[in-house]
Amino acid sequence: MEFKFAKHRHGLFNRLFRLGDGFDESKLLSFKKSLIKKALLKMNRDLDAEAVQAFKNVMSYMGDRKSSKQPIEHAKKMLRNLMIAPAGLRDEVYMQLCKQTTQNPKLESTMKGWELMLFCLATFPPSKHLKTFLTDYIEKHSKDTTQPKVQELAKLALARLPTIILMGQRKQVPSALELECLKEMKAVPLRVNLVNGTFKTFNVDPYTLVQDVQDQLVQKYSLVVTSPFALYEAAEANVERILDPKDRILDVYASWENKPLMDEKGAPTEPTGKKKDKKAAVKENKEVIAKMEGVRYNSFLYKAKLVLKTTSKEIMSDPECINLIYLQAVSDVVTSRYPANEKDVTVLAALQLQATHGDFKKDVHVPGWLTPKLAEYMPKDLLMKKGKASTKLEKEWEQMILAKYTKVSGFTSLEAKLNYLDYVQEWVFYGATFFMVEQRQFKDYPSPLTLGINCEGVLLMHPEKKTVLENYQFTDIVTWGHSDEKFIVVVGNIVQQRKLIFKTPDGKAMNHLIHDYVKFKVKNK
Repeated sequence: MEFKFAKHRHGLFNRLFRLGDGFDESKLLSFKKSLIKKALLKMNRDLDAEAVQAFKNVMSYMGDRKSSKQPIEHAKKMLRNLMIAPAGLRDEVYMQLCKQTTQNPKLESTMKGWELMLFCLATFPPSKHLKTFLTDYIEKHSKDTTQPKVQELAKLALARLPTIILMGQRKQVPSALELECLKEMKAVPLRVNLVNGTFKTFNVDPYTLVQDVQDQLVQKYSLVVTSPFALYEAAEANVERILDPKDRILDVYASWENKPLMDEKGAPTEPTGKKKDKKAAVKENKEVIAKMEGVRYNSFLYKAKLVLKTTSKEIMSDPECINLIYLQAVSDVVTSRYPANEKDVTVLAALQLQATHGDFKKDVHVPGWLTPKLAEYMPKDLLMKKGKASTKLEKEWEQMILAKYTKVSGFTSLEAKLNYLDYVQEWVFYGATFFMVEQRQFKDYPSPLTLGINCEGVLLMHPEKKTVLENYQFTDIVTWGHSDEKFIVVVGNIVQQRKLIFKTPDGKAMNHLIHDYVKFKVKNK
């Protein structure tokens, strides 16, 4: 071993005056039915209080210590504390689990200890000093046939140990769902939606990356053209955030129920325990909490981040790609993400009906047939009068839409979808991903305002009226960049340039989105 144990003695008098020999290693690494008085490892003596608290959580989860809390709460509390603690304390807990699962007289308690081992291996790795010892310990129990359930848990732990060592600590404490699945040694089922509400379900584990799920989505939807699409987390009212392909998918899921990791002073802390600059930490603390209170992400969404036009040969070569982009365009119209006037709504609804139901049939598509489904084809607010549904408006809209429906007969479903896309892609804001930003440079414009990025360039829009205030084509953009709090874009030409600065926490996502659009355009040129 590359570590030393602290000296543990029996009896208060011996401990106070350091009399007598300490327990040997076999004794130290054997089950104890009462609390330890200090850290097991000598290097953690300055963390005695934290080590004893962790041992309390271990005993409470394993059922060896009475508690009014649910066992899962003790597990989450322990993992949370360890994620912001020095690495030595994480080794301490691995050693405590080895101790409490050795010569434990209760099978149920032993199994609970191995469940905790799986929880830890899903969250953070042991240090390189403990790696060999822990591997040998787990391997030994994976071959023990006297306790089949323990053997099964140990086998899974042994299989997962190299992965967590390779990937390192994660960003979030595992969710309640993930911990329950770990206990049962099952994969975690996750649902990923499309914008129309249909979905696919995937089985993932603590080490599955966002990129891994995206690869599976490509296969499930038989996509040939894959670069435009990405995985998002979504909230209500068209609020979405693109996910980093390198993040672990279960970290994203866990973030929906977890509070930000905080140190003892309430400042955000890096998962490794490294503290940030004090002023930056306090500022970030306020921003994180405000963001959490304002936005509640609750689902995964697969959609196009690069919304390209039908003039793209690559898009036109893949019918499945066309279908997904069409569904996205319909959703953007129906949810009023794209503002549309009366003429737009009737034409688009008619094309959507043609794509979905085929040619108009007099005996089927009679007055009243479309009324219950109108909200699937047009914005709901156009059917309202003074905040309430209007039967009169519903009948009028149905009549206008069915009249247009008769005029698009003969289109195949694919042709109707392409016509729909051809229509909406003429709008200057088509395909834009919108971000709320603060600005001070345009005195006549509101702040915050909406900044949109699409395949043509960068737009500034009025947040309420949804009118376009400024439109900068990519050919007008000299360069762009971001910081933690800002997004910067320089517009103009070689002779005359203007730097536009916007305050936003989404600068990184905006920077990457422009980069991906430009990269795609250059590649296809």
